[in-house]
Amino acid sequence: MTQLPSHLLWVAAFCALVDFVKLLVELLGRAEDRRFRSDPSLVTAVIPSRNGACLIGGTIDELASQIPPDRIIVVDDGSDDDTAAVACAKGCCVHRFSQSKGKASAINFAVYRVKTPFTLLLDDDTRMGNARLPTNLLTENACDAVAFHVLPDRRSRNGARGNNFIGKLHHEHSTVFQGEDLQRTIIHLLHGRRIVFANEPVWTVAPRNWKEWFAQRMVGWYPGFVDQLPNMVRLLVAPGHGLRLRYEMAYNIYTVLFDWLKVVSLVVLALTPGLRWWLPVVYLLYLAFELYSWWVVRIPGSRARAPLSVLLVFPIYGALNTVLRTLSVGVWAYLRFVTGVMRPRRTAADRVPA
Repeated sequence: MTQLPSHLLWVAAFCALVDFVKLLVELLGRAEDRRFRSDPSLVTAVIPSRNGACLIGGTIDELASQIPPDRIIVVDDGSDDDTAAVACAKGCCVHRFSQSKGKASAINFAVYRVKTPFTLLLDDDTRMGNARLPTNLLTENACDAVAFHVLPDRRSRNGARGNNFIGKLHHEHSTVFQGEDLQRTIIHLLHGRRIVFANEPVWTVAPRNWKEWFAQRMVGWYPGFVDQLPNMVRLLVAPGHGLRLRYEMAYNIYTVLFDWLKVVSLVVLALTPGLRWWLPVVYLLYLAFELYSWWVVRIPGSRARAPLSVLLVFPIYGALNTVLRTLSVGVWAYLRFVTGVMRPRRTAADRVPA
């Protein structure tokens, strides 16, 4: 056994300790559900969509139980399908771009056409279910935005998309749903805004298969996560924020910078005959981290917990996500410096023509 592989045992132990502290912070920091009143008449919904014809109809139907279609603004971001036609048939206020300008541009276009005090931002695959709109948190609590509890859809109305094993792994042990709206949240906080959390579950369609799951993370979530590293550093040191938020940013920065070290340590342990037996030890350690969450944390609105098979597979699932986050740094570099898709756009020359 060489000196380097043996030292990597300490690396693996350090990574496990950091992840354990993260779990403790999440569990101990779980606040009681906020009580609030809802007045949907104060809200206009904005739904940006590109090629979402097969999904957006169901999203509008559920939303219409709280917000009438004339207060639902749909922006068709240069779709190749019938997205605009579906939304028009539902009675929504529809705007269509002849060419795609991106989700952020679609939202910015829509919010200037909102005439109510508040705006509800939804993706075309997000279902409100029984979630209420916590308007008085904005009117009375001096809050600037409210975040919902976003879960993959595990109900039968969308087929088996979220009811499969991937859908269960997707959320039942995760205390954070890291999606593409992270940038908006961080920038909002950097500008001194206050965001609160309301434990009202809304549902998004889970990946139907491993191919969709892989593409979701490697092309969308994780490169976007890497791209936010400078903003996360700024938020970490910005004045006026609590320790919980600073810790969250510190952990995110650690994840971006050191996931590769965790991957290397596990690979070396697997390739070193005298150290391979540590792999099941690491697996059991991370499995132990999940036991409390698996036993106590339930799906909002339900008393059900994850199947035992999900619990047993989740440490491996977490390791796979760590590998993908590491690889996504290369994807981010390609999208940033080669294609320019993730290049900052700050000047008039960067604007997409109308």
